[in-house]
Amino acid sequence: MVFLSVLIFKLLPRQEIPPVPIPDKEETIKQIIDLNTANSHIFSMSCSISSMGTRTEILYLKPNKIVATTVSPFGRKQAEVATDGKEYWFWMRDFDKDSVYHCPLSKVSTTRVVLPMRPNLVVSFLGVDEIRWDSMSVEEGVARLSSSEEDLSKLVTFEGGKITGVSYHRGETPEMTATFKSHQIIDGFEVPKVVNVSWHEQNSSFDLEIKDVLINIKNPPEIKMPEGMKKISLIGF
Repeated sequence: MVFLSVLIFKLLPRQEIPPVPIPDKEETIKQIIDLNTANSHIFSMSCSISSMGTRTEILYLKPNKIVATTVSPFGRKQAEVATDGKEYWFWMRDFDKDSVYHCPLSKVSTTRVVLPMRPNLVVSFLGVDEIRWDSMSVEEGVARLSSSEEDLSKLVTFEGGKITGVSYHRGETPEMTATFKSHQIIDGFEVPKVVNVSWHEQNSSFDLEIKDVLINIKNPPEIKMPEGMKKISLIGF
């Protein structure tokens, strides 16, 4: 009986499954414009990012204010990287708990500040900014959009109406790659949920889980440099 069923199945005409259409460049640009339009309605965002036992709380106020605070499992503040849109600063308990290091935001790329501590990289992980590009290539529905950002080149990959990755290069050398593994819907907005980050020079790779997301916060707190600490300029440091 089983043999007969298999034979009949093989003799029946097979229904061909139509191929899924691959967006061309024009359709991909439309998808990017739609995403940019949606993201333009995000004015602020807060979230927590956990990875390898650490938790970082982030507050982002468009267009260029952000504070990322790393806390211990007991809720103790361990580090802060932030900008109020004009000044940039960081503080680290294990480095110098009594001093805050700072410089004008426009000068960060001229200092010795390492990539993980640059505000624009943190914003890239959130995936809520508009995509900008100087050049674009589209192959089999995957768009690669290149632009310049300070002293680095930035490459955004876009597929299926979503950002699927962001990478930064110094010349031909890759510095950081963030791969968006999954997304989540928060208040009608689509934002990343799990992002894999690779720091190529350190040969390290880990997943960031984005949780506790709030969009368009009412009366968000002010972002300002910590008071009562010794201020050390990063210019010429």
